[in-house]
Amino acid sequence: MTLNALRNAQIEVLKRTIARRHAELLEETREDVGRARDESYGALAGPVTDSGDRATAGLLADLGQAEISRDLRELQELEAALARIDQGTFGKCIECGVEIAFKRLAAYPVATRCAGCQSLHERTYAHLGEAKL
Repeated sequence: MTLNALRNAQIEVLKRTIARRHAELLEETREDVGRARDESYGALAGPVTDSGDRATAGLLADLGQAEISRDLRELQELEAALARIDQGTFGKCIECGVEIAFKRLAAYPVATRCAGCQSLHERTYAHLGEAKL
């Protein structure tokens, strides 16, 4: 088997993994959005509300919205990975252009940077927004 054939076979495996996760997450997000619509603040707080009940209901509503937002971000990342596969750019680091290791892609199929560039990116932007002396 040639190097390109191996790489193509690996990409096909990753494409199926990405597509499967996309379908699962899309269904989960639909259910979460439906549940969020059905669970009004009043339903979460209950009939007798005190400040603790209101705080708990607010927290539960916020957590539900945060979960939906996280899932939507992941859906976007999965769709972008599928688009990169279609465009032939999947598996190439957006920073240095080298091929991202298959082990990294198998663990995190939406990766856009090789391990070295990702590490540098995280060190550079880890505390963005914090005051520096």
